[in-house]
Amino acid sequence: MEQENMWTTGIPQSGLLNNSGGPRSRTRTEDVRQSILKGGGGAHFTEAHHLDLPKEVTDPEAWLFEIAKKEGYRDWDLLASNLRLPRMKLLVVELNGDAPIDLRPMEILRTAFILAHTNGQRYLPEGPRIFTRSRLCRGIRLVDINLDAYYEMD
Repeated sequence: MEQENMWTTGIPQSGLLNNSGGPRSRTRTEDVRQSILKGGGGAHFTEAHHLDLPKEVTDPEAWLFEIAKKEGYRDWDLLASNLRLPRMKLLVVELNGDAPIDLRPMEILRTAFILAHTNGQRYLPEGPRIFTRSRLCRGIRLVDINLDAYYEMD
């Protein structure tokens, strides 16, 4: 006798997949990891960022502002306009195991600005700058997905 799948409710199921259908416009034919996050058919832009703050830094914003002052900037907005930051919303993919990177002062500031504009999932260029250790001390990759290719709406 064929064994039936059991759900937590204890009701026997036939082995058919529930909710396996969907609108044709949302059907994919390629593997998501291959076509979008690894640069095949849908990823346009990808850029990696990693920053290690020195352990003795207790106020990341003040530490970064000191670096900015040494580079001749006295204002965050003027600095931001000279950093060539991405202007579009991007997806954030966390990177694990990145080694510390020695960066020049302007690269430290650019990386810090990008990390300060990211939350767990997205880079938001118009969002608030949040200079916290948890945001700044991580490695990320920014990815722009071509949604037209993703949903096959050429």
